Amino acid sequence: MTGIGNKNMRILFVLKEVEDEQLGIMYLASVLKSRGYETGLIKADYDAIFTKLQDNTPTILAYSTLGYYCNYYLELNKKIKKIFKVFSVFGGPYPTSDPGIVENDGVDAVCIGEGEYPLLELAENLENGRDISGIKNLWVRSGGRIYKNTPRPLIDDLNELPFPDRDIFSLKSPFFTDRVSMITSRGCLYNCPYCQNNIVRRVYGTDNIYRRRSVDNVLKEIASIRKKQEVNFILFYDDIFILMPDWLREFSYKYGENVNIPFSCYVRINLVNAEVVSLLKKANCHSVSFGLETGSERIRNSVLSRNISQQEIISNARLLREKGIRMRTTNIIGIPGSSMDSDIETLKLNIKCRVDFAKVSVFSIYPKTDFSISSGMSRGNFAEYRDTPDTQVIDLLGKYSISASGHFKRIIQSAVNPENAFKGRSERVKGINLHRLFGITVGFPFILPFVRFLVSLPDNKLFVYLSFLWSNYCSYFRLYPTCGWLGLFRRVSRHRKAISADKQYRSKGQ
Repeated sequence: MTGIGNKNMRILFVLKEVEDEQLGIMYLASVLKSRGYETGLIKADYDAIFTKLQDNTPTILAYSTLGYYCNYYLELNKKIKKIFKVFSVFGGPYPTSDPGIVENDGVDAVCIGEGEYPLLELAENLENGRDISGIKNLWVRSGGRIYKNTPRPLIDDLNELPFPDRDIFSLKSPFFTDRVSMITSRGCLYNCPYCQNNIVRRVYGTDNIYRRRSVDNVLKEIASIRKKQEVNFILFYDDIFILMPDWLREFSYKYGENVNIPFSCYVRINLVNAEVVSLLKKANCHSVSFGLETGSERIRNSVLSRNISQQEIISNARLLREKGIRMRTTNIIGIPGSSMDSDIETLKLNIKCRVDFAKVSVFSIYPKTDFSISSGMSRGNFAEYRDTPDTQVIDLLGKYSISASGHFKRIIQSAVNPENAFKGRSERVKGINLHRLFGITVGFPFILPFVRFLVSLPDNKLFVYLSFLWSNYCSYFRLYPTCGWLGLFRRVSRHRKAISADKQYRSKGQ
């Protein structure tokens, strides 16, 4: 448990995979800790939460969730609330897109948009017995009514926020012991109709949602982290890191001179040019990620409104490759209006760009985006966590790394559901197989002539194993390298002992 202060109220963040740093939770915890509140992270496991709540400390259970785990968290929370008088609040991308989940049994409040100050105000009001029904950003269920409060303004100056609380993730994946996650901005200048930022604009009623920290503030955070732990790689999770050319020029000079740790970031490929690539290289950028999405220019621009040409992707990828910057792409199959032919074109375009790893997702979308509304998918369409009878490999991986176990399970499930992503059983099986073979085919192009045959085979577990091994190999040794095979083996071995020794992830919380 971290952040023990003089307050009587504590806030426990409930998470299914407690090893991988989540910046949203870390920012929430840092604001609460700065006001003296006790915060902690606990595994989303009934037995772990039951054990923790036995001490009868006044508690807020805070669930931050994407669509994938939302239904699982709702059921878990309902079960907990039948026994304990705790206050539960849901926040994150999915609750922001569908705050109506406040109507589910056991849910006391939903936070829409940025949660730092709404959650702080909630804790203060509950602790002091004050009314909570009018807290901005919260939909609150109280006295048989649901109070739908408007949001407060976005946090304009991100420099005012305390640095993320990294101590809360005390049990770190062996793959992330010396990698650090950071973010230098919030929002995006673009308004892709299927993106979560599309929802944020609607919630706040403004197009002006982009804000950025100063370069000096970012460097100060890095310096503070390095005082506490070894840092050999940094992952910047900004939606588009290369926005604001003047900021990038200042960052390139100061980071290169004062930090020079290899890093990865997200770019928008049509914004890449010779100067941008030179600045990234000067700052010691090792890899970038960008949304290629689809090999069909028609679907990319007419359906997804990306406004990026085929030639821009190919030529700007070449600029990155020539400077030795590795590339990871994000791709989508099952897009409305697409076909197996267009998905094969996506494979071919990745191969032509010679990317180092191609990540693929089945098309899924949150409720209340422009795309979901215009397409009639008002309830959204997303993969969700489901129990599976095939637990042997998942349990084995869980002994060495909870995050690896979760990753393996998502490979199994993310193409299997949402069930309405593909039409008919035959197309569904092909889509599932293509999802699992996608990255491997880009990595080994000689497979491409056989893809149509391979995806027509029955659902194949071998494809799951190959996909898992290839994606983890690329992540650890191509895109975000910190040590070799021997170092990795030692880390995994130590991590297994840590899990076995105290079972933090199951019985104690953190």
